[in-house]
Amino acid sequence: MKKKSSIFFVVAILILIGAFFWLDSGKVVAPGDGGEENVPEDPNADLPQAPEIFDNPNLGKLNPATCSIGGALVYTEKNNFTNQSAILKYKNVDSPARHIIWRIEPEIKASIGPNLFSQLTLPTGQTNIAVVFDEETLAKEYTLRAKVTYGQFIEGDLKIFESECSGQTRVKINF
Repeated sequence: MKKKSSIFFVVAILILIGAFFWLDSGKVVAPGDGGEENVPEDPNADLPQAPEIFDNPNLGKLNPATCSIGGALVYTEKNNFTNQSAILKYKNVDSPARHIIWRIEPEIKASIGPNLFSQLTLPTGQTNIAVVFDEETLAKEYTLRAKVTYGQFIEGDLKIFESECSGQTRVKINF
């Protein structure tokens, strides 16, 4: 008999806990009622705004893009380098959505940047170059080359082209 009352008691507690969570899950909190949740008035208010590339007055209207790279990155440790004027200079880039396409020789897995113009001054500017190796470096020197994309209207259609950058940037491994 004592065993039956214990089972009944445990089942009753579980039912009460389940009912509490079931009732609580249907709770709706209105904005400004002092509840824990606060629903913003505009659901898009806190979202970052995408660049308005189609409102860009330069889109597809500039001369072909040009660019150059130079300088060197010198690694003194695996994750420590000094930038010796390793700079990408560019001109006539028409949109923040344009790409910077990097090539490294000899080939090795590496993250090279920047890769987009979205955070850079347009249509003309310059930026530092950075390289992070994704695997162990075997060579003592690497060479970076780059090209940039740009747009031009051809017979009313926006066409995307690539422009090879002049120069190169050396990456030296001194460890």
